[in-house]
Amino acid sequence: MPPQPNAQQNPVNEPVPQPVEEVKSEAEKEPEPQPEPQPEPEPQPIEKETEPEPVAETNPESEAPFIPQPESTAKKNNVDIDQYMNAPWAVHNRGNSRVADVKPIDIPTNSTGTSDRTNGFSVSNTALHQETPVSAEPVIQTPAENHEPIHKVDLSSLNIKPSDEPISKPSMEKPSMETMPVVEIPIPQPETNVAPAEEPTAENIVVNIPEPSVPETSSTSEVFTKEDANKFTLNHIQIPEGVIRIDDEAFKDNQKIEAVALPKSLKEIGDSAFEGCIKLITINIPDGVTEIGKCAFKGCSSITSIKLPDSITRINAECFGSCEKLKDFKIPSSIQHISRHAFMNCASIVDIEIPDGIHGLAENIFSGCKSLQTIKVPESVSQIHKNCFSWCESLTTINLPEAVTEIAPGSFTGCEKLKTLDIPSRITKIGYGAFSKCSGLKSLTLPDTITEIEENAFLGCRSLVVYCSQDNAYIKRYCRLNRVRCKSIT
Repeated sequence: MPPQPNAQQNPVNEPVPQPVEEVKSEAEKEPEPQPEPQPEPEPQPIEKETEPEPVAETNPESEAPFIPQPESTAKKNNVDIDQYMNAPWAVHNRGNSRVADVKPIDIPTNSTGTSDRTNGFSVSNTALHQETPVSAEPVIQTPAENHEPIHKVDLSSLNIKPSDEPISKPSMEKPSMETMPVVEIPIPQPETNVAPAEEPTAENIVVNIPEPSVPETSSTSEVFTKEDANKFTLNHIQIPEGVIRIDDEAFKDNQKIEAVALPKSLKEIGDSAFEGCIKLITINIPDGVTEIGKCAFKGCSSITSIKLPDSITRINAECFGSCEKLKDFKIPSSIQHISRHAFMNCASIVDIEIPDGIHGLAENIFSGCKSLQTIKVPESVSQIHKNCFSWCESLTTINLPEAVTEIAPGSFTGCEKLKTLDIPSRITKIGYGAFSKCSGLKSLTLPDTITEIEENAFLGCRSLVVYCSQDNAYIKRYCRLNRVRCKSIT
């Protein structure tokens, strides 16, 4: 190591000449000054200086000389690097001719961009000489018992006076018999004149056996009401004898009953009496019944057969409508009138024979009977109302009596399998869509008595050929306008 410079012999700004070899050794070893220890410096980042600032002149008598130290020792003692770099003995401040050959010290920078001379922080002289004032007076903590309560309560307003009597503990000793109160309970004396009770014998014992619960009818025992029907819980029902009439809607929408036995005394079945009984399969109608109300068996989709007695003279509206599985059915000869929708949507009926004596067929009587193949109409029928046989998709054979004078609108709409039909000689009018969508209809012979054919009477009949007399200009003109093939009878 070279001798340390003296502050009195060498001024601050005067460079000290040294050999070149010593300069190199000083640059390689990089000595650092050792400042006086300062109390607890606070690190403060400063900007990197581009040019070294000149060190102010100091009084050698008032301030001790600056002793250089190695860099490692300076870092440990938190020495101001700026003061160290501006020292007169620093390599870059020496006035010699080979200063350019000396490499500058590479000072790394940290992640924050500041110079990393003291482990990431640059400490100035001002910060090193700052002292944190420390109070010499100790902090006296007030005990918790001396703290004032948050909520003060004035107990003087409660008028509470301390009692001079000592607090006594409850006694655990059992009370003695002498201290317990005596309660006198009167004992009733038995009567002397009362006869002793007889011992029970087998003859004196009476056993009440409940009678079997049977649904009771109304007070008159002649009308079976809906309240009476609700008392039955089984799916097989037998209505008791003596009932003359089943009230309206007595069993409507009953989802349990499967079989019903009607009494012989029954005379009338009310409106919608069994409507919507979808599980009803069999029912017997006695011979004495004279009237069945409208919608009486409507929607009984599981019933397969019904036998009507000869005492019935009328089938009311929608009486058997939507009985989809009804197949075995025969209209008795005593029937004189069939109302509208009587057998509508009975999809399982195959053939129907209308009894003689009926004069008219109401609208939609057999509409929607998809399985109906044959219908026999008596000569007594003179009127067929609209949609009477519409959508009978399986219908192949039907006869129209000579008394019929008009084919109502939609009478045979949708009868796809109907191939031919004999039109009576007295027909004067064919209604709207009477034979529409009869795709299987191949021929019709129209008499000269026809004076009116409404629109769409033969709509969709692509295979149809209409035959008429050679002189019937009205039919030929209608066929020409509606694109229906027409031929003259020779």
